[in-house]
Parts: sequence; C-alpha cells; structure tokens
Amino acid sequence: MQKISKYALWGLMALSFILMLCFYLMTGDETIDVAGDALPVPTLTNPLLYWVYILLGCVALCTVASVAIQYAIKFKTDKQAAIKSLLTAAALVVLLVITFFIGSSEKMDIIGYEGTDNVGFWAQFTDMCLYTVYTLVVIAALAIVGSYIYKIIKK
Repeated sequence: MQKISKYALWGLMALSFILMLCFYLMTGDETIDVAGDALPVPTLTNPLLYWVYILLGCVALCTVASVAIQYAIKFKTDKQAAIKSLLTAAALVVLLVITFFIGSSEKMDIIGYEGTDNVGFWAQFTDMCLYTVYTLVVIAALAIVGSYIYKIIKK
C-alpha cells in the first residue's frame, strides 16, 4: 500500500511539473500590455487552474475523510477528547465567519482584468482566506514561542 501511494505521489508531482513547464514555455502570439510592457499570454492558463482545482479538491476530500475517520475512532475510545477536537473545529468555523465579515466587498482594481470576480462575495471570500491564514500563522508562531518559554520555565 505504501508503494502505491509513493508512486501516486511521484506521478502527481511529475504531471504537475510537466503542466507547469508547458504553461511557462507555451505562449501564443497574443500579448497583453502591463505597465507599458508587452507580455506574452500563456495558452495553458485554464488547464493549469483546473489542475490546481482538482488537486485542492483531492486534498480537501482526503483531509475531511481522515479527520472523520480519526474522530470516529477517538469517539469510541475517549469521548472527552473527541469533544475537545470538535471544539477546535468549532473555533475554526468561528474564525472563518469573523474573517469573512472583516473582509471588504469593494471592487479591487487589477491591471488587465475586467471580470466580476473581484467584487462582492468573492472579494470577501478572498479576504477571509487571507485573514484566516494570517491569524493561523500568528497562532502557530505564538504556540512555538510559548512552548519554548514553557519548556525553559519547567526546567
């Protein structure tokens, strides 16, 4: 089983590398003016984005399945620990809700983009993702520093 997952990982990495290489090397005759420079437009933008969506979907599915299985196992053996892990998930949901409402729904001016995905819900959703990542990085850094200080004090 471990060999299968190892080969699958190498296959996904190889496919991703080939797609990224094609993305950067295969450009069409079309150019876009960015700050006075004519930059070539990559022809494989959509396939690359779809590949990223597929990988993110697989990661999300595997993560949720793994957490659900581990929660079920933990619930059978230690119900209090299972409830504590649910509190952590609830705290993450609260963080997501708070950061969503902190986010701005105003239109972002993006050079060369005339679409509608940079205003309203999607602008707020993007801000939510960014603010959540910032918050989790700060919490992780504080936990690292706090555990180091705790270890020094405990000695």
